[in-house]
Amino acid sequence: MKDISIIIVNYNVQYFLDQCIQSIYKSKHELNLEIIVVDNNSQDGSIQMVKEKYPSVHLITNKNNPGFAVANNQAIDHAQGKYVLLLNPDTLLSEDALEVCYKKMENDKDIGALGIKMLDGKGNFLPESKRGFPDFWTAFYKMSGLSKLLPKSKTFNKYHLGHLDNNKNHEIEVLSGAFMFIRKSVLDKTGYLDEQFFMYGEDIDLSYRVLQAGYKNYYLADSSIVHFKGESTKKASVSYVKHFYNAMAIFNNKHSKGNSFLLKKFIGLAIFLSGILSFFKLKILPWIFPFLDAAMVFFAMFLTKEIWAKYYFNNEAYYNAIPLNQIFLGFSLIYIICLFINGHYDERATVGKMMKGWMYGGILSFITYSFLPEDFRFSRAIIFISFLLILILLWMLKRLRNRIENGSWNVVTTDDRRVLLVGAKESINKISQQFSHGNRGAKLIGVVSPESTFDQRIHLGGIDKISKIVQFEKPSEIIFCSGDISNSAIFRTMTELGEAYSYRISSADHENIIGSDSKNKSGIWYSTNLNFNISSVDKKRQKRVFDLVMSVVLIMIFPAVLIISKQRKLILSNLMYVLIGRKTWIGYLLPYNSSHLPNLKDWVFSHKQSELRGGKALGQNELNFEYAQNYDIWKDFVSLLFNLMP
Repeated sequence: MKDISIIIVNYNVQYFLDQCIQSIYKSKHELNLEIIVVDNNSQDGSIQMVKEKYPSVHLITNKNNPGFAVANNQAIDHAQGKYVLLLNPDTLLSEDALEVCYKKMENDKDIGALGIKMLDGKGNFLPESKRGFPDFWTAFYKMSGLSKLLPKSKTFNKYHLGHLDNNKNHEIEVLSGAFMFIRKSVLDKTGYLDEQFFMYGEDIDLSYRVLQAGYKNYYLADSSIVHFKGESTKKASVSYVKHFYNAMAIFNNKHSKGNSFLLKKFIGLAIFLSGILSFFKLKILPWIFPFLDAAMVFFAMFLTKEIWAKYYFNNEAYYNAIPLNQIFLGFSLIYIICLFINGHYDERATVGKMMKGWMYGGILSFITYSFLPEDFRFSRAIIFISFLLILILLWMLKRLRNRIENGSWNVVTTDDRRVLLVGAKESINKISQQFSHGNRGAKLIGVVSPESTFDQRIHLGGIDKISKIVQFEKPSEIIFCSGDISNSAIFRTMTELGEAYSYRISSADHENIIGSDSKNKSGIWYSTNLNFNISSVDKKRQKRVFDLVMSVVLIMIFPAVLIISKQRKLILSNLMYVLIGRKTWIGYLLPYNSSHLPNLKDWVFSHKQSELRGGKALGQNELNFEYAQNYDIWKDFVSLLFNLMP
């Protein structure tokens, strides 16, 4: 018999899974472990990675995604351990986590299952580490926001047991499915995870059944893990809200005796209200600042026109015969499109992106003016003066936006990530070389290492000095080399330095870097070996704009397409999907190696490009690699044109 069976359910998080397994192997113990990975039809190369790097891992591959509960149950059926650990792939373990949990369970036979202190990607405590059951009032206090207003209240924050000290061990009610350490004998009594729950709630249900079987659930603060994504599955989405509250409804239908009807009504209301709020956040909120910018552009041109007519021509009605309001609306649209294409509406967009969008908007406005009919012409001075006024107004609105989103009037002037590397010399040399080639916008400002043989211009001191180093150097991103530093030390350092910095952790083999800046956002990763143009935010945006523009063009010339193109049916059946963003016009040659290329939306046509480089014929994988690495809009335009031709 094994001591612990560690079960990981994976779905399209290859690099998180990689480092999760590495953290298990880094653990310090004398336990007999088995690792079982259940893959729910991932398309990102996860299966190949596990087979190649971890041949001793028991891999179960599903041909579809049956959900979290079903996948865990598949693995539990194969588990040979005295204890079963249900572990999320987006977690990293402290070196002592497994041993601490094992010893606690061995020493207290009344504990049926236990959880552990969980930290997010910034080193902050995750409140879902310990929870109470979601009865009516608990759900009401959470939904109404009272739990946040009174986080330490035993009554109002019962859901996260806010009255219990995060740094002390406690008996609790509900454990997190991200790390649930449970006796196999208890699972045999209670039954496995309830497969009614697709994504959320199965951990609450199982925790309840453990208590009903006469055992304790326990929160262990003696060790910790990092859970990069926390509860996040895009919390703003209607899908998340429905899954979360429907899970509560299923739980209460099973176990609630008195107020299930009232709770059902409340849950229905919660889903409805949360759906409206989610719709506003996802569909309306992103358009507010573009709308305000457009209003600013229109106001600048309108004001300039009024002043010019009154003081230059001494006639306020001078331009009344020209439909300038409609023309100014068109110019406003030009500015907004240029600002969007140049990344002005990206998260933490720089002043440079705003300036580029403003400049291109002004240039295109002048060009558009030259094509206006003679009867619609007006003084070029209006365009030039408003051009300068628009810059001032955009700057003011950008500062306001930054104040609302980030709490500061200061705006980002550069998109360079100021990177600090922490680790041993060999690891830092590998990562810094690969990182500088594979990640645009990253600036290495120094290294923190116990070895003093570095170039003294970049060696800033040992890890014991890191607090003073970051205060002086002000990095935006700190990358830890996990092969050189214990996870426990990394977690402790993150917590001590606080959330002012972005933390990233490099794998022991230096192949990838992972991290997360919020429990409410999906974790991020990037490979240190490859740099694909098609993965950059700018190129993704350009590709989306290309899809939109070409869709509009195809609609306008569709009669001609019907006559000359053999692909008319394919175009017609996919046009709306491309317009709404479900598909893209151009993608990879099929079949392709998904483990080594960035994911794309479903595509209509495969790319077309020269199959020769320097007189050498390229294979299909090489052509796909070339397309992704050196992507630009021109490649998509040529490919689409090629596919449209008879």
